[in-house]
Amino acid sequence: MNWIPMLSMTEGMVTPDTGFMEFNLQMPMGYREWRGMFTELGVESTLFNGYALQYKDGGKKISDTAVQLHFFEHGLYIAPPFVTEEYYFHIPIRELKIGKVYFDLPKEQNLLSLEGYKPKREQLQAIDIWSCLSEDMEEQIIYSFFYEVHIQTDSRIYHFERFRLQQ
Repeated sequence: MNWIPMLSMTEGMVTPDTGFMEFNLQMPMGYREWRGMFTELGVESTLFNGYALQYKDGGKKISDTAVQLHFFEHGLYIAPPFVTEEYYFHIPIRELKIGKVYFDLPKEQNLLSLEGYKPKREQLQAIDIWSCLSEDMEEQIIYSFFYEVHIQTDSRIYHFERFRLQQ
């Protein structure tokens, strides 16, 4: 059965000045590259002041809880910042599908070729992670993590700023 990723709310929020890198997290090499990118960018690239969960049925949950992503060979953990003994979510590697990193395009870069380009931590806007919970690949969840963004819902406006180590 072919898996078709649902549209992420992040994809609708980006501007023409936004680039993205997509990682195939189903492949060992794609997951290693994904982990390696965050290792290169440092611990601050794994810290967020908010996140959203999007479900196949169109439901969304937005949280202004600070979180940190922890990458392991067997999967991904979403936990309180600097906490390794407890977590909010665990996504086993078998459920990971796609990872997307959105970033500000550099003004000086030739936009026809971003091949080999590595964004700096300050350029990062958001991260989306697609996962499937079921064998039939119908039960999808997108985990979205925001560095800086305003999100307006029917009941509230969320304003996320970059996580600072000195908060």
